[in-house]
Amino acid sequence: MLQLRRLVTTSASFLLHLNTPALLDRHVHGGDLELILPFLYHSKCAGTLTSITPFKCEAPASQVLGLLHETPALTKLAIGFLGPLTETTLLIAALTVPSSERHIICPRSNCLTSLSWGDRNDTIDRKAFVDMVESRWRAAPRLRFLGLYLG
Repeated sequence: MLQLRRLVTTSASFLLHLNTPALLDRHVHGGDLELILPFLYHSKCAGTLTSITPFKCEAPASQVLGLLHETPALTKLAIGFLGPLTETTLLIAALTVPSSERHIICPRSNCLTSLSWGDRNDTIDRKAFVDMVESRWRAAPRLRFLGLYLG
């Protein structure tokens, strides 16, 4: 699978048996993020992955952030987050760029061009989300697409 560019799975249990060094796009259905980083390291594509979509993600915010920190080439993040309000708030706060800082999470680059956020439980703090988006535009106006899906 050396030429595979996009991988969509509903289960991550077999990932450590794959080698996909050319992978650019990873779509994960469900909350099984704990196996994603070891897979990206094994495949040597963590540094080149440009798109990740954790759909129906039930992982804690710290796990999502750990994944974002290790994918420096990320330009597209589409997340369907099912976490409780506290986890959603933590994730939004971590994605907010402090006004005095030019380094942006997602992770160590300022190349995020597309952000889609889904919250089926509609627990998002709307003001915090708007503040996060505005902070990203102020720090690095590369964000060209924003999708917000609530309820």
